[in-house]
Amino acid sequence: MRELEAKIVRLKADHVALGLRTASTQSSASERAARTRARAHRTLLSPSPPRARPPALPPSADLSAEKQALAQRQEELARLEAAASSLPSELDTMRAKREAAQLQHAGARGELERTETAVRQQLADFARGLDAFKRLGLEFENVAGAGNNIRVVFTRVDPRDAARRFVFDVFVSPTDDSYAISGCEPPVPALSELAAQLNATNNFAGFVQLMRVEFKRMCR
Repeated sequence: MRELEAKIVRLKADHVALGLRTASTQSSASERAARTRARAHRTLLSPSPPRARPPALPPSADLSAEKQALAQRQEELARLEAAASSLPSELDTMRAKREAAQLQHAGARGELERTETAVRQQLADFARGLDAFKRLGLEFENVAGAGNNIRVVFTRVDPRDAARRFVFDVFVSPTDDSYAISGCEPPVPALSELAAQLNATNNFAGFVQLMRVEFKRMCR
């Protein structure tokens, strides 16, 4: 847009200069015509024999060319001014599109930052949970040949033998998501009641904690 405005300014300056040259040329032609008329008048008043009248000056070819160039510059100037008049609205449209894109980008960036924050929080919670499991000596193992079975293993339960393993297997039914407990070693007397409570509440984490309490009680 600045280049177009500079071109318009240059065209206007050329237009003014060309007009001045045209006016100067016209003034010179008028002066020559006036001198010619004065000489003719003196000839008529002079007692000397009359002389042949000098031929009239032909129109200046330079003046015609300058007029034509001036007309072309005027047409070009009008075209450029018309183009420049449409630039503000186009510039406003471009600015509005740019601002909309910036807002959209800011919204997407904010959503991404919120997602990253949530993921970091989940990872932190998971890390704290793993630390808690390690402190409790809790591990989960897959049971060979049983896709829906997991083995829960406790250590650090017996104060006399921290490496002693306390285990039980958990089977999750694929039809009704019910739990079945088996392979408990050492056996827990209250296992059937705890399993019933697990199926009633679906609180697996609470069931694991209660099983550790029962294993701990057996070590006293």
